[in-house]
Amino acid sequence: MAMPFTWLKNKAVGTGMDSVGRATKGGVMGKKQPAHEIKLGKIRVAIWANETEDQKIWFTAVVSRIYKSGDQWRGTTTLKHDDLPIAMKAIDMAYAWIWEKNVQVERAERSAASEVLADAGR
Repeated sequence: MAMPFTWLKNKAVGTGMDSVGRATKGGVMGKKQPAHEIKLGKIRVAIWANETEDQKIWFTAVVSRIYKSGDQWRGTTTLKHDDLPIAMKAIDMAYAWIWEKNVQVERAERSAASEVLADAGR
């Protein structure tokens, strides 16, 4: 059963993404996009939504740092000493975002279960 996830509504419209952050046929080159990104200076935390076969949703996070090499911007998962406090804050923000989304998922699951039980009692 697909659940309505309003927290990705702005990403789902016009970007070819479904409610759990997966690229759909209309997505940019069919690539999966993060469900959410946190950017603090050169530090980035990409939060990815994943779904099991039984439609349970779980999140993972990838921390990276951007840097310029010549005229090109690149990314690395290697952090410098001065990057660590910023990365800690970004990770904390990612944790809070994931926590809130997990609460929303649990509420949606309970609501869906309540609707099924109510329909069964009719």
